Amino acid sequence: RFLRELNRLFMCLLSSIPKLYNVMMILGLFLVLFSILGMSLFGTAKFPDDGTLDVHGNFQTFWRSFITLFRASTGEAWNEVMHDLAKTEQDYFVAGDWCTPQGLFKLETEEEYLTLKEKCLIENPNACPGAWNPFPAIFWVAYTNLITFMIMNLVVAVILEGYEEGKAE
Repeated sequence: RFLRELNRLFMCLLSSIPKLYNVMMILGLFLVLFSILGMSLFGTAKFPDDGTLDVHGNFQTFWRSFITLFRASTGEAWNEVMHDLAKTEQDYFVAGDWCTPQGLFKLETEEEYLTLKEKCLIENPNACPGAWNPFPAIFWVAYTNLITFMIMNLVVAVILEGYEEGKAE
């Protein structure tokens, strides 16, 4: 009797795999879109000394951005990263640190690029992320609502639907 119930649960899970694949493709699409948006908005942000925005979680490259967002989809430290991205030049100054004003990274000539490269700000950008103050909050709240709440609940709904289909058979 126990093995029959276990077999039924296993068959329900197997019948849900095609639907789960579709949900995972949607999740991957949103992760890619938010990774690109995060790179565009926060790719030059300075890493604070005491924050979670660091070499392991940042938006400087696509893959690091993707992994940071995947980690955040589990609920792990997304609000700390949001607060790190909302720090202003004054916040760094009060902490005894400095960051480059965001306007310097809006390059128009090759000469400006070479100046930043000479000062190692191309390889190691440290722009004040708070220059776009509302964007970190908007980005992270939208991401959390869409991915963590909607998509993950969709995964659970698909699994429960598969269980109900298996129970009916």
